[in-house]
Amino acid sequence: MPKFPKSGYRGGHTKLTHAMSEGARRGDAKPSVAQGFQLLAQTVSGYTGIKRFDAGAVLTFTGFRKLVDALGGVDIYVDQRTPSQHLRPDGRGRAPGGGPAGYGGPQMVYEVGMRHLVGWQALDFSRQRYLPGGDYTRQRHHQQLIRAVLAKAFSLDVGRNPLEVDRVLRALGQTLTFDGRGRPAIDYAYALSGLRPEALRLVTLPGGGVGRGSGYRGEQLSAESRKFISELVAGRADAYLRAHPALVVRR
Repeated sequence: MPKFPKSGYRGGHTKLTHAMSEGARRGDAKPSVAQGFQLLAQTVSGYTGIKRFDAGAVLTFTGFRKLVDALGGVDIYVDQRTPSQHLRPDGRGRAPGGGPAGYGGPQMVYEVGMRHLVGWQALDFSRQRYLPGGDYTRQRHHQQLIRAVLAKAFSLDVGRNPLEVDRVLRALGQTLTFDGRGRPAIDYAYALSGLRPEALRLVTLPGGGVGRGSGYRGEQLSAESRKFISELVAGRADAYLRAHPALVVRR
């Protein structure tokens, strides 16, 4: 992570997920999500070689729930049985107790198949990582939900309807932080309105642990994943994915 004078961060090697918190610091003032995003973008740019990010959006948990509800829910194919560690079938929190996440009692379960999820269900489903595949499975579910959200937004033609964009943005309120390099979110919504979910190819980048036991430091990308990034920067991502189809997220 590079030096970031705005927050006083001196730079160093650490987990990518720390970039938001390190960049958001403002002394005794409330942390700035927008400022944290700036360091995150710089860190990802330096790591991948992608020189510029045109825009970025950060949603809180509450914001993601509000987004899904503002769209009327989303349809997603649940690709593996996913028990919730956090919530009961009625959406209320589970009681503290046993289990890997420290909860007990009845739990919501997302069974395999096409499901219609409302806001709290989509958020809950996206948070589960005590599954075969661990956090890599959770990342795949994140990507599938992004595609489902886009599919619902496009089906409502939100991008081409300024009133609909305004309605969704108002529903999100301060739960959304958007950085568009001076351009408002509505400009990007309209520019992307011709994109279709079936044209998106979501890519998973597998990796492996660094360190063991108490010396575990996190995850690092595999050689195959690092090569994808260099091929992406060079404009050869399509050919690389044809040769490595396992990297493409299905459904």
